[in-house]
Amino acid sequence: MAYNHNPNDGNYLRPLESILFKEGFTNDVTPLDEYNLNLILKAILWNNDNMRNVTSQHKNENTTAHNDLQANITTVKQNLKDDIKNLDNALNMLADKSLVESRPTINITTTPVDEYYEVGTTIATLGWSVKYTDGTYKYCSEEGPTSKNAGCVPIELTVTLTSDSQDKYNKTMTYTTGFSTESDSFEDIIISNDSDLTLTAVCKYRGGYIPLNNIGRPNADEAISESTCRSSKELKRYRQIFCASKSARDKYSYDDITSATIRGWADTDKKNHIHSSVDSFNVEIEENTRQVLIAVPSTRRITKIEDTEAFNTDISSEFTVVTGTSGVSVGGADATIDDNGEYVIGEYTTSYDVYVYEPDANLSSNTYKVTLTNKN
Repeated sequence: MAYNHNPNDGNYLRPLESILFKEGFTNDVTPLDEYNLNLILKAILWNNDNMRNVTSQHKNENTTAHNDLQANITTVKQNLKDDIKNLDNALNMLADKSLVESRPTINITTTPVDEYYEVGTTIATLGWSVKYTDGTYKYCSEEGPTSKNAGCVPIELTVTLTSDSQDKYNKTMTYTTGFSTESDSFEDIIISNDSDLTLTAVCKYRGGYIPLNNIGRPNADEAISESTCRSSKELKRYRQIFCASKSARDKYSYDDITSATIRGWADTDKKNHIHSSVDSFNVEIEENTRQVLIAVPSTRRITKIEDTEAFNTDISSEFTVVTGTSGVSVGGADATIDDNGEYVIGEYTTSYDVYVYEPDANLSSNTYKVTLTNKN
C-alpha cells in the first residue's frame, strides 16, 4: 500500500491493521515476534511524524483547508490511540501464550531385557536403569521457534518391584544436583504362579526456571512446578505348551506321561517356547510318527486340531485326553535334576491335560494347527 500524503482525501495514514495483515499476521496462527512488534511501532511513529509534517505544510493555507487539516489531525490522534490499544492487546495476547513444550519424563529399562518368564524362573540379578529427560520451554525468535531446557532438577528416585504374592522390593535414592541416568539391581527375583511383576520408577523433581515470553517478560504462571513423573515395565509370567511326535519304538504308555517326560519335550531355546495364553499354534509332525502328544495347562481347552495336508480337516476327535483325577501335575522352570540324577518337580507345579493321537499307521511329515480357548 503506497503512502498518500494528500491531506484532503483523509487516506494519508497507514493504519496498524494494514501493516500487520499485509505481512501475513493473524491473531490465531502467527506469534508476535520482534519483527511484528517493530512493524507496530513503525506504524505508530510514521503516523505521528506524518501528522507533524502535514500540520507544518498547511499552517498558512486558507481556513477551509485548515479545517480539513484539523479533521484529519483528529483522525490521526484517534488512529494513534487505536494503535496503542491494539499494541497493548497484542502484548497481552502474547503473554497469555503457553510456553511449556514438554514436562520432565523418565524411562526404565531392565537387564535382562526379557518381558516374559516361565513360572518358576529365578532371576538371579534383575538390573534396571532409569533415564531422566528434562522438560522444555518453547520460544519464538527471528530464526523461528526454539526449545530450551526448563531446568527441573530430579531430587528423588524410587524404584519398586511388586506382585500380588511377593514382598515388595524397594529402593529410594535422593539427590542434590540431580542425575541423568541411574542404575542398580534387585537380586533373586522369583516368577511365581500368582501374578506378573511390575517394576515402577517414580521421580520427584524441583520446579523449573521462570520462562520469559517472546518480549522478554517473566511469566511465572507458565513455569513448570515441582511434581513427579513415572515409568513402569511388566515382567510377565507364562506356562509352556509342550508337544512331541514319537515313532512306534519311542511311544509312551499313559503311565509314562509324567512331569519329567513332558518337560523333556520342551525346546531348549526359550525363544521357541509356546506360551499357554496363545489362541493357536502349530505342531510339527515328523516322518514315521506313530504318536502325537500335546500338553496344555488344565485352565485351557483345545477346540480344534486341523490337518493342513488334508484340507485343514479337524481331527481333534482322534485325540484322547489324559487327565487322571486332576490332570497331570507338571513342574515349572524350577523343576530340575538333582545330584543323584533324580527328577525334582519343584515348587511351582500346575495341572496339565495331555492330548494323545495314536494313528494305525505311520504318519508322513505334516503340520497340525491347534486352536484353544479358556475353560469356563
